[in-house]
Amino acid sequence: MNKDRKPNIQLFCKIVVKDKDGKVVSDREIECDSVLSNFLALLRSALTNSFQTAVSVDGVVRTQAHIGHFYSVWNNAYTVVYLPLPTLRVNAPEASAGYGIVVGTGTTPVSPTDYKLENQIPHGTGSGQLYYRAVSVGSVVVSGNVSKISMTRTLINYTSSDIVVRETGVYAGPTPTMIIRDVLSEPVTVKAMGGAIVVSYTIEI
Repeated sequence: MNKDRKPNIQLFCKIVVKDKDGKVVSDREIECDSVLSNFLALLRSALTNSFQTAVSVDGVVRTQAHIGHFYSVWNNAYTVVYLPLPTLRVNAPEASAGYGIVVGTGTTPVSPTDYKLENQIPHGTGSGQLYYRAVSVGSVVVSGNVSKISMTRTLINYTSSDIVVRETGVYAGPTPTMIIRDVLSEPVTVKAMGGAIVVSYTIEI
């Protein structure tokens, strides 16, 4: 490999922490080296319109190019028509922590074969939980010779205790499959009773 080669694709993670009044407490961005092998498997599925295997968050190796079907009626006969379903969906709705941007408390260094956060913080308003808002995915933006797309999620701490976030990641759907994971060099504290963390991932080409 040419060691002078410069990367054409870069991934950045921006983390904004707010207090209960919405005031920004901290705002930082890191360049990530955290795209996992699962991502390439799902990308190959899309590029080839074929079945591919990847490890879902439950640790099971699954065929990820799911095939949906519907029945059509022609000449009084039922015909099954199969359609591929998307495998890289990340725009999770509010209160869904099963896919999209997720956060956790794990500290184990990232490995290319990671398939889940070490210890995901669940959705909710109870002890040790964060309230997961919907994931928004922006449009492709072109500026000069750089193209980029971002995804963002806000998580709110409605509990009576501070919560420390040490890892972030992205689960793709419909079968939750982790494609990105980062362990933060500086953990983030989300304050009790309304503190929030806003996590954004941006892919630049």
